[in-house]
Amino acid sequence: MNRKMCKAFSLILIVSLAFLYGPPAKAAEQDSSVETAIIMSIANFIKNNFVEEVDDTKLMQGAIRGMMESLGDPYSEYLTPEELKEFQTETKGKFGGIGVVITSKDNFATVISVIDGTPAAKVGMMPGDRIVVVNGKDVRNLGTSEIASLLRGEAGTQVSVGVQREGKMLNFIMTREIISINPVDFRILEENTGYIKISEFNENTAANVKKALDYFKNNGVKGIILDLRNNPGGVLQQAVKVAQYFVPKGPIVKVVFKNGRTVTYNSTSEPMEFNLVVLVNGGSASASEIVAGAIKDRKSGLLVGEKTFGKATVQQVVDLGALGGIKITVGKYVTPGGVDINKSGITPDVEVKAAGSDDGRDLQLEKALEILRELMGQKVKSAA
Repeated sequence: MNRKMCKAFSLILIVSLAFLYGPPAKAAEQDSSVETAIIMSIANFIKNNFVEEVDDTKLMQGAIRGMMESLGDPYSEYLTPEELKEFQTETKGKFGGIGVVITSKDNFATVISVIDGTPAAKVGMMPGDRIVVVNGKDVRNLGTSEIASLLRGEAGTQVSVGVQREGKMLNFIMTREIISINPVDFRILEENTGYIKISEFNENTAANVKKALDYFKNNGVKGIILDLRNNPGGVLQQAVKVAQYFVPKGPIVKVVFKNGRTVTYNSTSEPMEFNLVVLVNGGSASASEIVAGAIKDRKSGLLVGEKTFGKATVQQVVDLGALGGIKITVGKYVTPGGVDINKSGITPDVEVKAAGSDDGRDLQLEKALEILRELMGQKVKSAA
């Protein structure tokens, strides 16, 4: 390991974090210099004594990966340059793959949601599936980004995925397709009732929700069902923008960073003119829980369904150039009422279990429609 590369990495990381949190204190700078010297000494020892040739870049990447793994946080991880690029592509909503969203749960890469109409949906993959094998390779010790990288690839190529489901091993063979994620689907279900389904919070989510609300307003809709089931989350800022459409002036979410620094995201909107029911379940996580939690605490709508996933942490991605990048948990959030829902989730106002797989009915949606009819009926009566 040469001194120039080690200093370059240190500079990249310090500058990136300083941009986020401000310059380090002098004591921290001194500690950083000592730690950098130790890292350089170990790296030089490895390079001078290991019997084979040592790749400086791979050595540093391994060091970064080890630092991230030492945190013991399933949401903090090292990203190779390829994985970083794929992560950024996914955020934009278009990539070649099978159509699943995964997260780390109980030390397994677990499917949170399966995108409708994708190869994974066609072969029968389901939320809760634990991915353990990809193309014959055991992936139980890999991070979710690495596994996602193996699942993605050029459209038209095949991939074999082995999953654990309720104690059984299942294997699916799929042909990858271009997954173009339009995160928002909306339609009018019945007279005066609109339906919005958000599959994730990517960079296009808020703008598409606004289109849906404008359409409903122009077509006489009085009540809305906002479906956040199996929504794994996404971009914090997009969740805040969406929440502003439904939550009146005041707090949406409070993010607590290291050393107690707190940032409160607020709504500047007037009270919404629609009656609102929100559908949630165990696949509703992270950014979707921000929206659901704000609506529940601010009493701007009713939550129906099952308890949410319980991921109340905020990640920041730091680009390290040729070395790749890191995704690190930088904060935790609480709902407007000060509730920490991490690992515990949000309990809906009205709990309704999903119907069995053999039953084609959507009991949760049926209940949401029933509640909306009652709410709109009461509003009409009070107006009379």
